[in-house]
Amino acid sequence: MKSQAVNAWLSLLANFAVVAGIIFLGVELRQNNEALEAQSRYNHKESRTGYGIYIATNQQFSEVFAKARSGEALTVAEEIQYAHFADYVFATWEWEFHESLHGRLELPIRGYRETFKEPKIGEYWKATKHQFSKEFGDFIEREVVEN
Repeated sequence: MKSQAVNAWLSLLANFAVVAGIIFLGVELRQNNEALEAQSRYNHKESRTGYGIYIATNQQFSEVFAKARSGEALTVAEEIQYAHFADYVFATWEWEFHESLHGRLELPIRGYRETFKEPKIGEYWKATKHQFSKEFGDFIEREVVEN
């Protein structure tokens, strides 16, 4: 009888340990998810500010950007450089768009509209929009280009 009582207590303690372990695992998973979300937000911020920093710290590209902004003609090499810049911008926006569909990100639509005031950005969008998802393209046309 005494061994049954000991076994019952040991079984109860083991079950308690399993439940405590599951609770601990849940807490750890939540903390991990919060850390991953924070890292994702930081990476997104770095991506968003990255091209601004690139313009600000790269004198040669700053001159290309200023020429494009003023509507001045670009050389072939400058066109290639600006095209890659525009592609980076649009790829970032597409990622943001798809993240927003899952509720993980609020889109900076006013910033998109401001960017589209740059004459070259609109030109590159027209030339490259077929490279992006239809949903994203429709969104840009509806919410950015037409506004």
